[in-house]
Amino acid sequence: EYLLEVMPDGALAITDIYVYITGEFLSETIRGVYAQLISRFLNEEDLEQSPYNLEMLDKLREVTELFTKGEKDKARKMYDSELSDDFKKERIALLCELKLTDITDSLAYMNILNRMVKESRSRSAIYLVSIDAFFVSGQFDKALGVIDSLYNFTGDPFLDLYRGNICFASGDIDQSKAHFEQLLANFPYLPEAYDHLLTVYYSLDDVDRFLALLNQSLEFIAIDLSSIDAIVQSDYPKLAQLSQYQEWLKEKKADP
Repeated sequence: EYLLEVMPDGALAITDIYVYITGEFLSETIRGVYAQLISRFLNEEDLEQSPYNLEMLDKLREVTELFTKGEKDKARKMYDSELSDDFKKERIALLCELKLTDITDSLAYMNILNRMVKESRSRSAIYLVSIDAFFVSGQFDKALGVIDSLYNFTGDPFLDLYRGNICFASGDIDQSKAHFEQLLANFPYLPEAYDHLLTVYYSLDDVDRFLALLNQSLEFIAIDLSSIDAIVQSDYPKLAQLSQYQEWLKEKKADP
């Protein structure tokens, strides 16, 4: 989430970012790094022993630059070989390692998620990382339980997006539909709500609701008819061939 403040000229400006996976504002994460560095500069011997020494931070910067350039294998190799074990326990390093970990390697991904849970000092961060960990390992009931706990903590209706995805992955399509419909009711301008609900209706062969949702998307989100048709042709090919869809498309094209 962004922290907005009113500037002297009356304009709104983003002055900080709250990162849920770390459980703190980005400025606090950076402040923590530099506070430790400054304090250890007062004691050169202690600085050498610190996981937050300048050499490690500089190497992490190089790893991040390699990753940004698309050289993920080189970035991973440098991360594994040149960063100290102590530094790899720090949140700033764990976040980098998470990006470098192949999500299709379930054991490796679970390992980094579990370590992030262990090192986390934030309740919200523990919840979010735990959801991913349970989802990747196929423990869908536990993932839903964590979401319920997070909802009790935050009251955030956006969590229906997570609920819907987990239910869909577990094969509970009807419950997934209910969550995505609730998400859309709360966030009618959210493109992801339409994307996921269209997939549910498609899987249920519910053509009427699918077309009604297309109508709603034209009204509420910034998308034109040609873009919708391209999505339907690409992602929902069987429905794109149905006469109902072809008639709907023809009517929309004729509508001024």
